[in-house]
Amino acid sequence: AAACVAAGKQAIIVVPDFRDQRQLAAALAAVLEPDQIAELDARQPAKERYRSFLRTLSAQPMAVIGPRSTVYAPASDLGLLVVFDDGDPLHAEPLAPHVSTRDAALIRHSLSGADLLFAGHSRSVAVQRLVEIGYCRVEPLPVVEGSAPRPKVSVADFGDSGPQRIPSAAFRAVQQGLEQGPVLVQVAKPGEHTRLVCQQCRALARCVQCQGPLDAGSRTLSCKWCGRTQPPFECPTCEGRVIAKAGSGSQKTAAELGRAFPGHSVTVADGSHELLEIDDRPRLVVATTGAAPVAAGGYRAVVLLDGESHLSGERLGVAEDYVRQSRNTMALAASDARCVITGASGAVATAVQTATAAGFAASELEGRQETSFPPAVRVASVSGDPAIVRRAVESLADVPKTDTLGTVDIVGPDGASEVRTIVRFAYGSGTAVADELRAQVLRAAAKSRKNTGRLRVRMDDLTPFEGGA
Repeated sequence: AAACVAAGKQAIIVVPDFRDQRQLAAALAAVLEPDQIAELDARQPAKERYRSFLRTLSAQPMAVIGPRSTVYAPASDLGLLVVFDDGDPLHAEPLAPHVSTRDAALIRHSLSGADLLFAGHSRSVAVQRLVEIGYCRVEPLPVVEGSAPRPKVSVADFGDSGPQRIPSAAFRAVQQGLEQGPVLVQVAKPGEHTRLVCQQCRALARCVQCQGPLDAGSRTLSCKWCGRTQPPFECPTCEGRVIAKAGSGSQKTAAELGRAFPGHSVTVADGSHELLEIDDRPRLVVATTGAAPVAAGGYRAVVLLDGESHLSGERLGVAEDYVRQSRNTMALAASDARCVITGASGAVATAVQTATAAGFAASELEGRQETSFPPAVRVASVSGDPAIVRRAVESLADVPKTDTLGTVDIVGPDGASEVRTIVRFAYGSGTAVADELRAQVLRAAAKSRKNTGRLRVRMDDLTPFEGGA
């Protein structure tokens, strides 16, 4: 970015959230003047954000930084476009037309001719595909003479149990780390407990309507997904009627560590306890994924708990996300620190341990290619009235290299019963599929005044593959 600004051009750097933006701003401040940095962030006061927006309209060389919407910043002479950690779900746009930061950057790169860089501590499967088709080339980090070594990463054996729920290898890493400075322990969930189960058979307590997990935060049970209040609990497996709390969230883990390491301060960092940075004094920090503060000089030890909880999700990218999150967390460690992961094994554990996750991304892409799942193919979700959805899907019969993934019942935005079909198609068929489905949406909209039904189409919709409705 500094080289781009020195050449008289503008650089746009897009990061997932405000924590990454803070670190990026601090790093840029060491190589650029204050008037050469413009931040675009919804957390800014309206006047300050609009002032930064107006600055990007000028031809002044500068680095423009911010979250996903920054990819659209109106830089008049764009020379560099950087997307950091493109696999982070915060780069996915929830509003129509649902264009992710990565796709918007690819389009803007093709239109402007600016250099495009995908950077991160791991490689997403989508970027791996771009590498394999020759669209992107790999730029290894330069080896700086005298640079610090990479933190040592080990896997704790589940059979090697130590105090509380922490394996003894992880316990020793925490103990040794506290002799030198702060130690980070990452957990999967916030709060006291992570789930509600049947006291008798330990089966997960689920919503009677949508099968989502239950919450006992109030006097009555409610669903974490749909919010519906639940009737008195009755286990469908063993007919038990008593609910028990299971698992350890951030609060409970902090209490356990406080007892295990008396005399040391324990700090919680999660969605309810925002903490951005800490000093280098010895202390324990218990954080949920993505909420860990930056420690001065780096953490002296990092322990990643609950790997089995992260990897148990029924999502297409669950392993990819775990590797990305783990490597991002370990980047907060000091160069001579010890990192311990628990609950992960095989290729996933190897990807976290090794210096590069490129091999893991390649194997994940190969699996997607064998099963015809994104990003090996493109997809579109077609939902609405059953008859109209069927007609829309049938209209694609003449488009080459397309197929469908069944039809399932769903609940529409207004609560009405609908169906959804997933259409898979080759990248080369994208224009034909989009044109035909757009025509079907217009046709359905023209007839909707007669109450004949409704149709919604979302291109590149990964929600059904990521545990969504």
